[in-house]
Amino acid sequence: MAHSDSAAIVQITDEEIDHICEEFGNREGAVVQILQTIQEKYGYVPAEILERVGDDLGIPHSKMFGVLTFYSQFYREPRGKFILKVCVGTACHVRGAGLLVDKIKENLNIEEGENTEDMLFTLEPVSCLGSCALAPMAMVNGNTYGKLSGDKMVEILRQIKDESSAEPVSEATPAS
Repeated sequence: MAHSDSAAIVQITDEEIDHICEEFGNREGAVVQILQTIQEKYGYVPAEILERVGDDLGIPHSKMFGVLTFYSQFYREPRGKFILKVCVGTACHVRGAGLLVDKIKENLNIEEGENTEDMLFTLEPVSCLGSCALAPMAMVNGNTYGKLSGDKMVEILRQIKDESSAEPVSEATPAS
């Protein structure tokens, strides 16, 4: 079951937005850098923050939304603490990537592109991770795992859950 996004509200002050915009010179040419900074800090770019940045820069909301949606690096919805990028490219596909994705979906009870209820994981199939010799493979927050089976992936997920539950709880943990 996918996470309800209404439960994840980002708290950002006008002062923080002003500071981020000022850092890049409050100019239209800095929109991508400003959005990258916001996403880096919060894990995604909420619509209300996008509008506020546009207001600060004097850029219409439609143009700001156009920039946000043009670049695939930007996310408009909250994402999990751990992003599971599973390669579904040709080499991985012929070596069982589809079964790997199915096993993850079954184990985490989510579909592609969704977050777990606890916001721990987001499942993101990708076209290629550039390590065909390791097929099928996945990355979790930049850590590469190769020659995976469904069972190996489930074990990796279990380890991540165990390690995450052992960490001290903070009020807000942005996505990495």
